[in-house]
Amino acid sequence: MCNEYLEAAPGVVAAGDVARWQHPQRGLLRIEHRLNAAEQGAAAASSLLGHRTPFASITYFWTDQYDVKVQAYGATHDGLTTRVVAGDFNSDRFALQYGDGTRVVGGLSWNLPRAALQLRSDIAQDLLPQP
Repeated sequence: MCNEYLEAAPGVVAAGDVARWQHPQRGLLRIEHRLNAAEQGAAAASSLLGHRTPFASITYFWTDQYDVKVQAYGATHDGLTTRVVAGDFNSDRFALQYGDGTRVVGGLSWNLPRAALQLRSDIAQDLLPQP
């Protein structure tokens, strides 16, 4: 169990599958994904060096199912507004943006991997701490 700086105790940090931490916007999280582990490792090292910045990763999921590549970032649950931002929802290639009424909180791409990168960037503008 870690705080938002990935500190489990004074002078002790954790990263990866073993780290459950307090995400500044999403509450208590534990993410078992290699991208999260890599980002957390860098953030945990930074915390040990005295650069205390809350770790606010963007959750990520992807899968390849036959000829379909699905990528999702952030929150994509019921109750959020959705908007098609690329492609056509009635085709085999589209990207959706999810919002909570004030900001972009998630995105999903279906056979549009480049659009997925833009979706992540849109989410990051609100979730990641600004220098």
